[in-house]
Amino acid sequence: MARRKVGYWMREGKAKRINIKLIQQILNEKHHCDLVELDPDNLVEVEVVFHKLTDLIFDAKQGKLESIQHVKNIEEYFDRMSGRIEIFDPLPNIQVIVDRKTMMEAIQKCSNMCDLDKKFYSSGYLYVEDVSTLSTQLTERGYTYPMMCKSRIAQGAQGHDMSLILNERGLSTVIESNVIVPFIPHNAVLYKVFVCGERHKTLVRPSITVERLAGQDSYNFHSDTVSKNVKSAPSQVQQDLCCMETMNKVSDVSNELLDHVSHWCEVLSKGLGLSLFGYDVLVEEGSGKAYIVDINYMPGYAGFEDFHEVLCAMLARSAQSSRDT
Repeated sequence: MARRKVGYWMREGKAKRINIKLIQQILNEKHHCDLVELDPDNLVEVEVVFHKLTDLIFDAKQGKLESIQHVKNIEEYFDRMSGRIEIFDPLPNIQVIVDRKTMMEAIQKCSNMCDLDKKFYSSGYLYVEDVSTLSTQLTERGYTYPMMCKSRIAQGAQGHDMSLILNERGLSTVIESNVIVPFIPHNAVLYKVFVCGERHKTLVRPSITVERLAGQDSYNFHSDTVSKNVKSAPSQVQQDLCCMETMNKVSDVSNELLDHVSHWCEVLSKGLGLSLFGYDVLVEEGSGKAYIVDINYMPGYAGFEDFHEVLCAMLARSAQSSRDT
């Protein structure tokens, strides 16, 4: 029997971080599948594809001709192979969460799909088109300080760059095409959820508080340096922004939240049409409302202990299914 082929495409740095060699080993030894690196200029036939193309999509959106051509080649390949291969995940579905504006709209759409007793919320957003009228727009929307400023591009390194706007003077750092969202008080605790097909993992991570920023107008940071594992040495941003004492008191996720997360994963997977993604949850102080504030495609999955086994099993099942059809 011919061995099944699993194709992948991602940049070298991402392949290394996700441990592509381990994925290749598990597919080969446990599932009798060959892992094939795809070249956007010469795409061979495989039964299933998984990829991390968000950086390429971002570069194409920025007008880089080589990236535009690569995306076109890959889209044509997926169209040509439609019905014969399984794709994790379709490019049009990923493009929704590459753009933070459409991502926020998708979060609201998925919120409306939730059971009423397990609902998550969207914080809402203001897309900045004219900085000269920004203060007026924020007042009309009822926004109050502090608030968060994020880039419209929601994936890749630039997608993690953001700032806390602490007062009106801090608005001078905002540029057109940024997205402003309300700051949600959340006891400096962030819940990160990683989704791989029908499995998911919920982790507790440190988050930001504004008490230590008195006297500042704004504070720029990279979100990955905030939510890193507290077992490692604290980053400078964690020392500046995070209440580690509060974080250290939160060691487990409540059963009620875990039950809600399972429902949210089903809703988001269906609503977004994605199988490999992660999302961030903040639970508002006082009200207890849960807000989904970011969605990332194929994150690092650090802390999802059996991620590689789960991913390979999903890919192998899909490869067999594609061959049988």
